[in-house]
Amino acid sequence: MEKKINCFIIENVSMDKLNYRVNEFISFSTLPDNKKILVTIIYDDTSEYSKYRSNGVLFYHALQLSLPKLNIKVSKPMEPCELTVYEILRGWNSPLFKFYSSIGDDIEEDSSSLVITNTELEEVKKFHSIIIEHSQSANELRKEESWKATRWSYAYNSYVSACLSPSLENSNQMIITGMEALLVKGDGNTTYRVSLNASIIVADEFESRKKIFEVVKKMYNLRSKATHGEVSELVRLLKKNDVYDNYFELKRIFAQVLLKTYKKSEEEIFDKLDLNLLSCPSF
Repeated sequence: MEKKINCFIIENVSMDKLNYRVNEFISFSTLPDNKKILVTIIYDDTSEYSKYRSNGVLFYHALQLSLPKLNIKVSKPMEPCELTVYEILRGWNSPLFKFYSSIGDDIEEDSSSLVITNTELEEVKKFHSIIIEHSQSANELRKEESWKATRWSYAYNSYVSACLSPSLENSNQMIITGMEALLVKGDGNTTYRVSLNASIIVADEFESRKKIFEVVKKMYNLRSKATHGEVSELVRLLKKNDVYDNYFELKRIFAQVLLKTYKKSEEEIFDKLDLNLLSCPSF
């Protein structure tokens, strides 16, 4: 089969180099205004290996996870190339705004942007490998009619759904729900347990863990107000100046939780959390 070259542009992104290569099929290029990058994908389905590694949709999901502080928007490239992937992804373009805190039609929208360096590239590669493996494994199990949902797959799908929501408050609900699926077993004080367990998994030092604990707790509170219909309190929290910063930090935390719990069973995750908690220094 003849190889197809697909392209799409990611808005509000620049790079510290002219080009970066993700793998043998996918590359980034800086555009002249240095505020957008061109993603070029050479689609090749001649083997199982190449079919997954050159799949534009799987790569997009890897971008969602590896660039959590960016609300990804794609646009049509000027390059003479296939637009198959772009036609799919443009349907996922969504603004991100705080709907319920708006008092008019001029709704405040996020203005997230990003500079890609080698650090970000390594995160992209890491998550891309996971998404490829996860997708390939799920497809094989479905063919054998032996696929079963797991806490991790549910949480991952919650993350992807959250990225597609235009409303910060609704996106936040999906993120918290996904984190609960991974980090809580049983009833009782879920806010505390999700915040604590996320901080233990993601960070290694007290100060970093404390910051993560506070962010998750704040966004959990926002979710609770939305879930229980406490609209006046929801609006008050949405009007806070740091709500976008906390939202994007929550996405980063969730992405790292997904990374660190990948391929770990429910028993492994909770046993390791117990070990961390119960082996802390004496009082």
